[in-house]
Amino acid sequence: MQPTSPHGGRPGRGGRVGLRKLLKGGLKGGIPKGAILLSVIALLNVLLGFAREGVTAYYFGTSAELDAFLVASTLPRLITTHAVQITVSIILPLYVATSRPAGPRTPPCCSSAGGASSSR
Repeated sequence: MQPTSPHGGRPGRGGRVGLRKLLKGGLKGGIPKGAILLSVIALLNVLLGFAREGVTAYYFGTSAELDAFLVASTLPRLITTHAVQITVSIILPLYVATSRPAGPRTPPCCSSAGGASSSR
């Protein structure tokens, strides 16, 4: 019989769960599929960004054309980034607040008007 660690894993591994077991739901439901998808997309974003920089360096090097391109692309990128941030942080909450039906937002049991009886 092989000894095991108090955490249920093999000795010397500190009870770590294998990646396959974790992805298949071995640790209280595993990692949500959305989190895995976001991780893959983030990794793909890093790799494509690295490839983009390599292609840019190959074709432009350190030249006046590259400087002109970077200066010309800064303003549209800045406007687009701010438009997205404004939409997410200001317009979206306003839209959600106005799209909800009017009425109390706290459950009746937790409000001061009713739900709990006083003991007098």
